[in-house]
Amino acid sequence: MQPNDAQIMPVHTQQPATGAGTCPSGRKRKRVEVPDSVDTMLFEASVANLRASWDIFGKLRCYGLRPSTSSLRMRPTRCRHFETDAIVKEAILGTLEEKAALRATKASTQSAERTAAAPRSVADWTKLPLDVALQIVSRLDTEELYSTACTCPTFKDLIGCVITSLSFTWCRSRGVDVNHAVRGASVLFQKLQNVYLYRHAELEDASVAMLLAASGSEIQVLDLGGCCSLTDATLHAIAANCPKLRYLDVSSCRNMSNSAFIELAKACPHLHSLNACGCQLLSDTGVLAFSIHCNHLSKVNLGWCHRVTDFGVCCLARGCLHLAMIDLCGCGLITDAGVAALASQCPHLTTLGLHCLRRLTDAAMASVAHSLSGLLSLNVSGCVCLTHDAVQAVLHSNPGLHTCASRRSVIVSGCTGLVGIQCACQHHRH
Repeated sequence: MQPNDAQIMPVHTQQPATGAGTCPSGRKRKRVEVPDSVDTMLFEASVANLRASWDIFGKLRCYGLRPSTSSLRMRPTRCRHFETDAIVKEAILGTLEEKAALRATKASTQSAERTAAAPRSVADWTKLPLDVALQIVSRLDTEELYSTACTCPTFKDLIGCVITSLSFTWCRSRGVDVNHAVRGASVLFQKLQNVYLYRHAELEDASVAMLLAASGSEIQVLDLGGCCSLTDATLHAIAANCPKLRYLDVSSCRNMSNSAFIELAKACPHLHSLNACGCQLLSDTGVLAFSIHCNHLSKVNLGWCHRVTDFGVCCLARGCLHLAMIDLCGCGLITDAGVAALASQCPHLTTLGLHCLRRLTDAAMASVAHSLSGLLSLNVSGCVCLTHDAVQAVLHSNPGLHTCASRRSVIVSGCTGLVGIQCACQHHRH
């Protein structure tokens, strides 16, 4: 039922006067309180249509009544059209302005509350499905992973448990102190398996030890090549915390002693690859320890380890039968006996580096040609005592070696007597 003037006017006349008002006819009327029945009717009208409710509200006010504004419901559900006079328009516009001001105030308050409670907003990330969070993490590079783990508590836990490989090359490009970054990583990452710290000359033993103490039990790959400030303390930390280590690069770490390498060999029996190039303090006893305790070694780089002799190489050949790659460049004490031991004891050799072994003769090449057939790379540059025929025989017995420009895998630079050697494919071409 739609409310109208006839239904409203009889009601107000029954109330005691509390003020003065003017009705549409111009007569002065006393302002009275509106009974509950009128408020209820006004509420029902507002449910039907906001415009209708304001029409009634204005007319009630015109008659000197004071309806309660709380009886208005600002959510009309049905459409009914009423003529609106100036009073109703004024009331509607005033109400809309008031509502707009309230909304603006509320929005400003909520914004201030969000700003004040910013740290708590990260809790929303916990609602992300795990696969979505993992996809986000997978798109971050190493620097972003580190920064995110430092600033977002939720992602810190996820990254710390999911990320298994971490490189610190970004520290150099960004001018960040690598020691500070490594110490931070020891707190943020607990499941690291691969750690790359190569070419950080300022890296300290204490930083590496802190990282290894935190997640060393899972580390399998550790690249410290070029970190020339590291000492025996780092090898001791590796031995104490990295029983699963499979790959170790400590090239150019000149301050690591033989005794520390022996301790490392005893503690890391699963080692498959060792790069000790430039570790000038490593000698035969250290190499002997690796041959005894690390029988799974397949890649060894002993380049420029001037103290290693034929004895150490022979021990390595007998203890590591799965050896596939060995680099002895610059080990000036190695002779034909050491190379012969490798050729006879390590049939799986594919890469042989003999750069600058000036004591080698054709006898070493004869051993290689007789015992090996799967070589894919050979470096005899600087071996000035080798002759053309001896090296050519090696190429004939190892068809995987090439001297052609497109697939060159034989390096003979500095050996004038080896000019003109040809691989099998060049032979067939001519």
